Parts: sequence; structure tokens; C-alpha cells
Amino acid sequence: MVLRLGTDRDHEASLVAGMVAGDKRAQYELYNYCSEYYYAKYRGIFTAPEEVVDEIFQNSFIKLWEHIESRRIYSEDGVIKGRDSQPLTGSLRSYFMSISRFKFQEWNRENPKHSDAECEHSKKIRSEGFDEREYLEMVYGTSSNVQLEIVADIIATMPERCYEILTKFYYEEKNLDRILEELPSIESKNALKTKKHKCMENLRDVAKETYSRFLKNN
Repeated sequence: MVLRLGTDRDHEASLVAGMVAGDKRAQYELYNYCSEYYYAKYRGIFTAPEEVVDEIFQNSFIKLWEHIESRRIYSEDGVIKGRDSQPLTGSLRSYFMSISRFKFQEWNRENPKHSDAECEHSKKIRSEGFDEREYLEMVYGTSSNVQLEIVADIIATMPERCYEILTKFYYEEKNLDRILEELPSIESKNALKTKKHKCMENLRDVAKETYSRFLKNN
């Protein structure tokens, strides 16, 4: 049981400060703090298969961690601040759920067969004022490296095989022969080329769509 003194905002600010300081206990607490709220509330935001719900949580928590590490949000004098050094208007949990909501929107666009099952929830989100600009800015900000951030984010959430191939090729700068050695389950160099091409097509399409929406809303 975690003993919480003061308000939830105080507690949240201390967790963010602990994350920056590399406090393992704070990292563990923040994970549980977000997880508890997410699994209690996500059904009011979206419906998805259980494994997708878990995947969205993990991707959202990684994105929250990145925001803290990059000081997109940070703790100062017991207050969590964000853009233009202004205090967050909502709680850290609300901020986290906003990221989760956007992550679901990304997943839903990539899985149109799920749209019918999610239709009523989508209508609810729109009727309650879902602001795509707000969530695009929340997830990607307005930095000059936004295109690279979008590409990196998409690669990080691609299927494992595409993630491995693209990471090794573009970030680790390994050639196809070396990648084939490190991924023995791929039967040939031609098969690797084909898989890489398909992964790149998917990455290019999703990145183009996401960046176009970002430009439209900024």
C-alpha cells in the first residue's frame, strides 16, 4: 500500500520529480498509478481486444515516460508544468489518458474492421469534444524534429518483425547481410528485402497521414 500525503497533485508532482531523478520506486509507483486508473476508465473511452488494450497502455506509458525525460512535462515547486511552463490544466492521470485516447485513435485507423464495434464510443468521443489538434500537439509537440519523432514513434509501435528490421537498418545502420545473420528466422536475403519493403510502405503511409494531420492542425 502506498502512503499518499497531501493532494493527488502533490503526489503526481513527486512521482514526476522521482522519475527525472531515476528513482526506481517512483518509476514503479507511476506505472501502477497510471495502470490502476487506465484499466478502471478505458472502457469509457474505447473498446478493443484485450491484447490491444494492454498494448495501448504500454505504448502510452512509454510516451509519458519520454515526455518526462524530455521535460515536455516536468515538476517545479510541487507543480507539474508543460508547454510554455504553464501548469497542466488537468491531472497527470488525465494527461496520460489523453495520450491513450490518441494511441487508440491511431490503432483504430490502422484496423478499420474494428470501427463498427467502436462506433458508439467514437460518437461519444466526438460529441464530448475530441480535439485532434490538442492530442497531436500533446503527443508530438511543435519541435523542429517532429517528423523524426513521428517516424520513431510509429516504428516503436509496429509489429515486432518490422520494428527489428527498420531499427537495425536505419538506426543501427546495418546492411541486409548483417541483419539476416541476426534474424535467422528470415529464410533468405530476398525474403528480408521483401519484408523490409512492406514495412517501409506501411511506415511511409502512416507517417505521411500523421504528419499531414499535424500540419493541418498547426
